[in-house]
Amino acid sequence: MSTRVSRISMRTIVLLVVGIVTAAVLTAMPIETQKAEAATFDAGHIIDDEVFYDSTTMTESQIRSFINSKVPTCSSGYTCLDEYRENTTGRSADSYCKSIAGGKNEDAARIIYKVSRACDINPQVILVTLQKEQGLLTHHWPSEWRYTIAMGFGCPDGADCNSKYFGFQNQLYLGARQFQIYRAWPNSFNYVAGKTNTIKWHPNSSCGTSSVYIENQATAGLYNYTPYRPNQAALNAGYGTGNSCSSYGNRNFFLYFNDWFGSTYAGPSVHPKLQTYYTQNGGASGLLGKPTSEAKTYADGGVGQKFEKFVLYRSPRGEYLRTTGTVGDEHWRLGGGGGNLGYPDGNYTKYDDGGRSQRFQNATIYWTSSTGALYTTGYLRVKHDESGGAEGNFGYPISKYEAVLGTARMQEFQGGTFYWSPEYGYFYTTGTIGERYEELGGAEGILGLPTGEYTHLDADGRSQSFENAVLYWSLGNGTHHTTGALGDAYQKWGGASGDLGYPVGAYTKLNANSRSQSFENGVAFWSSGSGSNYISGRLYEEYNKLGGVSSAYGYPTSTQVEYSSSGLGIELQAGWLYWSDSTGAHLTTGTISSAYSSIGGPGSKLGYPVGKYVKHNDGSRSQKFQNGTITWSKSSGTRVSYN
Repeated sequence: MSTRVSRISMRTIVLLVVGIVTAAVLTAMPIETQKAEAATFDAGHIIDDEVFYDSTTMTESQIRSFINSKVPTCSSGYTCLDEYRENTTGRSADSYCKSIAGGKNEDAARIIYKVSRACDINPQVILVTLQKEQGLLTHHWPSEWRYTIAMGFGCPDGADCNSKYFGFQNQLYLGARQFQIYRAWPNSFNYVAGKTNTIKWHPNSSCGTSSVYIENQATAGLYNYTPYRPNQAALNAGYGTGNSCSSYGNRNFFLYFNDWFGSTYAGPSVHPKLQTYYTQNGGASGLLGKPTSEAKTYADGGVGQKFEKFVLYRSPRGEYLRTTGTVGDEHWRLGGGGGNLGYPDGNYTKYDDGGRSQRFQNATIYWTSSTGALYTTGYLRVKHDESGGAEGNFGYPISKYEAVLGTARMQEFQGGTFYWSPEYGYFYTTGTIGERYEELGGAEGILGLPTGEYTHLDADGRSQSFENAVLYWSLGNGTHHTTGALGDAYQKWGGASGDLGYPVGAYTKLNANSRSQSFENGVAFWSSGSGSNYISGRLYEEYNKLGGVSSAYGYPTSTQVEYSSSGLGIELQAGWLYWSDSTGAHLTTGTISSAYSSIGGPGSKLGYPVGKYVKHNDGSRSQKFQNGTITWSKSSGTRVSYN
């Protein structure tokens, strides 16, 4: 402490017997094992408040067992801490400590327990302070004066200890109470939490000072009690001696606490494999912050641990790798470095639109405020990367990477949906075609998986092939699919660039054995008996005028024929429909149609039909053509007469 009144006789004993200046400020006390690393010492955050002021960490029995475990065989003629006893006096409660009852022949464990509970100080803090001040926990020939000034209370640097504060119980009580005074009046002492403080390296002013931002009250209290910061030489020495400007009190407090009781920070300790990186990057007040989870050790030998600001991994190859934010949280949730995504394999990236991403060995995680964290992986990731990733045409993922149809994979992005299958490889859907595809059930719907590229057919049209159909979109006509035998025939006829143009209507089941679909320039039909056929152009226009497929003429049963005379013809269920500019459209049917076809149809001398097929009252039939007439009667059969 720095505010203690001196007493020459006691101070002389200290100097003569052990040759030290201020107990534990300059002297490094030995311990049996040296596991803690002084390099992890954080000058601005030595111990958490939650740890320092927790009086419930040990029972009286546990304190006693701990003392017994630390005290070696005591030298003859000395009383070691495990055997120390004294009569104690009662203390009234005040603003800093609760009342303490006196007792007869109480051992050290009992006294420590009572003081810690009364003053709400961690008994581990008291035990460590006894060690760093006087070495009492491990000393096997302790002189009486070590108990007299056990906590170093009332012993200022450069002066002797004040006898007013002598006595083992007195030292424990006043030392513990002093920490609560610091806590109650945080701005009334030299070192204040929440601001940058100037702290000496050593009592010798020529050793200089350092600036330290003290993060919390417990750390401020330690500096007010022992007002020096260990220099690098002291930290490099571990429990050993540094140089002439080294001080050791707060260093030893930190080392003893870590070795005996674990981390001085509430919560998990830093994994040993991560400790070097953690220390080199500023410890608890540095790059990573305090650990917030227990470390995970993976099957491949790697390690991962969450900290306040980052998740840190050490790969099996010894690489230190970081993730952060919601991307890091999602990676950790999915198993971290030991999960399916593997270790970080790229930098954490911030985009201008506020999104985030990071590559891992087997996946890339993306985050946006609207979608949360989602990852891409496998061949879909490769293709997404090739398209420019989040800054490309497809943007961020908006759905999970998932399996469909057993072996296929799919994932939605802002600009489209990616699919991959072992049968067809990779394709994406997008735009109105992609929207319609999803409306129809996507890969698990009637169309099946994509089997072809999304294609710009022209300025106003798009198409894409799927397992069971081809989807088309055109301006003004919307999105429609062609499928089955009719769809196959449409492709053979030239598809959207053929006579029919783009689909404008749905693929329709007329009955069990026939199908139809409307297009820009015509209508296509399929039946089990006649296969696939279509009507287009002027013939289609005339066909529609006559009532189309719902009329008595029915649907086509042959391919449309173009004649040398610029006319058109097609066989329908009810006969043949012919059209030319000069004659218009007329249907031939029955035996007259057969006779007309047998002599060459429009290419014959008769030319095109110019009149309707007529049923006469006597049962005969007739039809006029450009250059003649065909008649039929039951008695005379079919006759052709020319004009």
